[in-house]
This record gives sequence, structure tokens and C-alpha cells, in this order.
Amino acid sequence: MDPEFAVPHRNPLPLAWFEHPKALSAPPTPPEQVRAFFSHLSGGHLAGYPDRPTGVELARIFRSAHMTPVESDQVRHVFACIHPWDLPGLLWHGGMSAHDVARAIHLSRTFRQDVIAWINLFGVPPDDQV
Repeated sequence: MDPEFAVPHRNPLPLAWFEHPKALSAPPTPPEQVRAFFSHLSGGHLAGYPDRPTGVELARIFRSAHMTPVESDQVRHVFACIHPWDLPGLLWHGGMSAHDVARAIHLSRTFRQDVIAWINLFGVPPDDQV
């Protein structure tokens, strides 16, 4: 096992660590692919939720700079249930930047260790902290 994934009680790096050009860029994913990916996440992980968001709505929530308590709970639940192999899909199929994903993790107060270890791989200390 990779030692980076074995650290107990890991916290997500501060959002400032995801404000470098590579973390801010998102792949040019077609809108229908984004919708399909987030529909898969919504149907697979939020099936029991009342008023479950559509793929388009869930994509908007994940990219939002502000989440309602219900939205935060939905995102936290997706992160709690997501398969590790779907995490890179947030970037490629979901059309998100690493910064978008890190912000969603922070706003939803997600502390699932493998999710945190994965997103922290994209963090780079800001120039004034090196």
C-alpha cells in the first residue's frame, strides 16, 4: 500500500494549495458526458434521497462556491460512497478542475481518508509557503 494512503486522520490541504494553474484547469469535457457522469453518481449514490438531483444539478452543486446544508450533505454522501476508481472521473468525465473537487471536499466537510489522500496529490504549496 502507498504510504500516502495509510496516514490516519488526514485533512484536506488548504484551498490555496489548489490555486496553481494546473489545478485550476479543467479538461474540455462535452456537456453530455458531464451530465451522464453526474447522473451516474446521483443514481448510484443518492438513490434514496428525496428530490434527488439530476446529473446537471449535481454537476452544478459540485462546482458551486456555496452549498446549502442539503447540497453539502448530498456531496458528502457521494464522497462517502464513491468508488476510488471514479475519483479521476470527476476530472475527466465530470469536467472538473482539481480546485473544484478540493472546494467541494472542503464545503461538504468530507473526511474520507482515501478521497483526501487522492485530492491532496494535486496540492502544491503556495509560493509564500515554500
